[in-house]
Amino acid sequence: MNSSVHEINTRYKNQLTLHSVRLPAIRRGTTYSAVKVFNKLPPCVSGLKNDKVVFKPALRKYLLTRVFYSVEEFLTND
Repeated sequence: MNSSVHEINTRYKNQLTLHSVRLPAIRRGTTYSAVKVFNKLPPCVSGLKNDKVVFKPALRKYLLTRVFYSVEEFLTND
């Protein structure tokens, strides 16, 4: 979490830390991509991350109500 990197209270404190990497192969990896996708989720869904029983249905409902045809389209959605 960004809140564990520093003690400053920022608006992104509840997002996962995305470390800078040099190799494109790591940027295409599942761990790096999963952090980017999780950070792009709205707060109403990502705030449920500690309760898997509630998080999974909320994530499913969010993704089914908005149709994304690719990961790139999801990441560029505002």
